[in-house]
Amino acid sequence: MPPRLSKIDPSTGKPEQIGPSIVNLVQSAQLSSVNEKNQIYYVLGLNTTDSHPHLIGLHLNNGSILYNVAMPFKEYSYVGIGQTINVDPVSGDVFVSWFDTTVHNIARVVPKTGALTPISTIGYNDFYTSASCFDPVNRLLWMQLLDHRQVPLFALNVETKQWVYSNVNNTFNMQTFDFDSETGLIYGIGYVLKPEGQYARVLVSLNSSAAFSLVGTIDGYGILNADMATIDVKNRKLYSVLQEYKHDSPFHLISVDLNTATVSTHPEVKRETFPRSIEFINDEKWY
Repeated sequence: MPPRLSKIDPSTGKPEQIGPSIVNLVQSAQLSSVNEKNQIYYVLGLNTTDSHPHLIGLHLNNGSILYNVAMPFKEYSYVGIGQTINVDPVSGDVFVSWFDTTVHNIARVVPKTGALTPISTIGYNDFYTSASCFDPVNRLLWMQLLDHRQVPLFALNVETKQWVYSNVNNTFNMQTFDFDSETGLIYGIGYVLKPEGQYARVLVSLNSSAAFSLVGTIDGYGILNADMATIDVKNRKLYSVLQEYKHDSPFHLISVDLNTATVSTHPEVKRETFPRSIEFINDEKWY
C-alpha cells in the first residue's frame, strides 16, 4: 500500500487520513522529519519510477505534495538502509545522509530549490537503522553507525563540519533518538541485559557532552519497531511502537513518561494501518 499522511489519536491509536496516497513511493521506517514553522512533513523514500530516493515534503493540513526532490544517490541494499533525515528548525533546510559502499555521506538540502550541499563523510555504515537526531541548540547531528558489529554514536557539528564525537560507547544500546527542547536532552529507547540472559527495555537520555542517563525501565515491552519514537514536549511523553516479548503479540502505540519511564497509554496498532513513521507536532518556535 502506498504511504499517505495521516494523523493518529494517541489515546486510541486510530489513524485519520489527511491526504492522498503518494504513488510510486516506498518508505522505510521512521525516515521522516517535520518543519513545524512551515507545517511540512518530510519523508525520504524510494521512487519506483527512477529508482532513486526522493525527499518529499507534505503539507500537514491537507497532505498535498509541496516538494519532490530526487536525491543524487541510489539505494545501497534494501530501501532506506544507510539513510537518515532531519529538519533544521532554524533554517528549514533538511539534513540527509546515505551510505555508498565506502563511506557515509552527510549533506544539507534546500527543499525549495533542490540544492544539495555536502557537509562531511565518515567511514562507517548505517546498516540496519535510520536512528539519528538533530540538536538545533548545539548544532549537532547525532547518528548511530555500525562499527564491526558494535553500534556507537557519532555527532557532527553541521556548521563547523567537524566530528565532535566519534565512537561513543552506546552504554544503554539506545535505538531511538528525539530532541527535547525543554531540557536540551535527547531521549530514546534502549535496552539492558539481565543476568539471566534476557533483556529489558529502558528509557535513556543523552546530553550534548555525550553522557547518558538511565531514566527507568519500560515494563512489559521488549520488541521495538525499527527506531520509531517521538516526543510530546508539553506533556512530557515519548511515543513509540513496541511489542510485548512474544513475537506473536500485537504492537502497541505506547506513551512513556519522560520523568519516570512509566507507560500510561498503549492502544493496539492494527496491521492494516501500521505507521511507517510517527512525528508529534509540538508547534515549537525556533524562529
